[in-house]
Amino acid sequence: MRLFPVIQLLLFCASLSLPAQQTTRQQLYHSFIACRIDQWGTIISEFEKNTSLDTEAEKLEMANYCYGYIGYLLGEKRLKDAEVYLKKGQELVDQIIEANPHSAAAYSYKGAFLGFRISTDHSVALILGPSSAFYIKKAYQMNEQNIQCMIDRGNLYFYSPGFFGGDVTKAIRLYLQAVEKMEKTGESRENWEYFNLLVLLAKAYDQAKKYSEAEQVYLKILSIEPEFSWVKKELLPDLKKGAK
Repeated sequence: MRLFPVIQLLLFCASLSLPAQQTTRQQLYHSFIACRIDQWGTIISEFEKNTSLDTEAEKLEMANYCYGYIGYLLGEKRLKDAEVYLKKGQELVDQIIEANPHSAAAYSYKGAFLGFRISTDHSVALILGPSSAFYIKKAYQMNEQNIQCMIDRGNLYFYSPGFFGGDVTKAIRLYLQAVEKMEKTGESRENWEYFNLLVLLAKAYDQAKKYSEAEQVYLKILSIEPEFSWVKKELLPDLKKGAK
């Protein structure tokens, strides 16, 4: 299984000092937009220290932060550090599933973490690859309206080869649904995953040779965050070059 695209984004990033009054989510978001993800470890540690992690919501929030940070660590070849956050994330989602077997988001994260684990040890790909896909599909079947389930199911379609069920058209449909739901529910505000999702959507359009649609997504991103340098300086210019 190929790595989720957050890894590609996080590879582009360096460091940032953030105001203490910001929430954890805001701090992670602004460092993400500034492509300074190396500060995530400190921010996540503060969240973990100041949060009981007793509730399902807190555990899912922590799992989401691990989900994002693992990509950066893998991209930086910091495999031992990635293992630390993989262990944290997997333990959290397993705790959720044990207490609430109906948590679709927990199953989706479980599948995603298994996919990340393959990146730390390619020898387990034949074992963990099918398991990762199983949990992601299970999660989506449990709750097709859950945003995390939509995103991870879309990733599975986008990054799997055709002979393993990959389908960029289906990925686009799921990404669009997730974008729409995030915007309607307010989850798009100061949320790193919303912008990563828009990048995913643009890349899927690009792969489908729908260059105009991909460009419109990148322009949408820049209309909200004009200084998102990865899009501004790399993705959009590369798209224009490739579409010629």
